[in-house]
Amino acid sequence: MFNKLKVRSNFDSAAQSYDLYAGPQKLISERLAERILRAVPPTSRPIKILEIGCGTGFLTEQLLPFFPNAEIVVSDVSESMVKACKEKFADSKITPLVMDGELPSFKESSFDLIVSSLTLQWFGSTQSSLAELGKLLRPGGQIFFSTLGERSFQEIREIYHKFSLRSGFQQLETLDGLNDLMPDNCHSCMEEEELPYYYTSAISFMRSIKQIGASTPVASYVPLSLRSLKLLIQATKGPCALTYHVLYGVCKKAHVQVVSQGTEQLEQIAEHKMAA
Repeated sequence: MFNKLKVRSNFDSAAQSYDLYAGPQKLISERLAERILRAVPPTSRPIKILEIGCGTGFLTEQLLPFFPNAEIVVSDVSESMVKACKEKFADSKITPLVMDGELPSFKESSFDLIVSSLTLQWFGSTQSSLAELGKLLRPGGQIFFSTLGERSFQEIREIYHKFSLRSGFQQLETLDGLNDLMPDNCHSCMEEEELPYYYTSAISFMRSIKQIGASTPVASYVPLSLRSLKLLIQATKGPCALTYHVLYGVCKKAHVQVVSQGTEQLEQIAEHKMAA
């Protein structure tokens, strides 16, 4: 679990530096967009799209050319990120909104498409959040998302473990575990991939996640002592490749919502027809 106020504050502070340091985030948004555009062909039809955790607009940028007449609501918990996205696409038809993705402020069946790149890992409850987002879909609507999986940053996690140090990294989901959290009223499909990303050192990685606002530790984290910090720095010198274990998910809402009827009610209907 994270301190939501701290998460928001860190992303607010990083809005201006985000694009310079968010190479992996840009790459993953492009990979997610590829999956969206394969499954949802470009259309001139005026559909309605909601983006959760828009940041400065990496995913937004990918979607705009393919849905020129869509009404796209771009949302983020960070006001500064929403402002940056709005300014970047000032000439586009987007509606910026400061909103916590776990508490969406829309009526049910409001959107044809909901998208989110690298946001779910910040949620307190992935299962309830996806269930709420599923309610916002119109019949036949889809949710596409990417999030970080359990093997992300395993190289640094192993160093922490080697020295019996507690890190501020959260415990991330497995592919099967995340699949079990998908909404019951949607057909879901999951896939995963590991993307290596190269840094001049592990410390440069730590600095980069601070510059993008993603350095908030789990609420139970206790900062390292100076001695432990020196140990960690010494053990992580030199260039390194860190793993981004990315989980991709899609949830599609049925076109027709089937309402089941109890045996007693069906018998009453049959008796009525026979009497007629």
